[in-house]
Amino acid sequence: MIFYLGWQALDLKKPAATNITEACAAYAVRFGAQPNVVLVHESDAGVVVAGVEIRALARVQKSTYHVGKE
Repeated sequence: MIFYLGWQALDLKKPAATNITEACAAYAVRFGAQPNVVLVHESDAGVVVAGVEIRALARVQKSTYHVGKE
């Protein structure tokens, strides 16, 4: 079973990579494990963050990140 932490970026001026890194840190605190996948909006498809796979999906809203572990 996969649990995702939904993360809404409130500061739209931050780069997506920074928001994803912060979301991953929040996931680690909450679930006690490092995430390895992040679902993002299609506009963030080219973002690269070490240690996580970025998957762009049309159903994910902009500036929202779904962080999980598979």
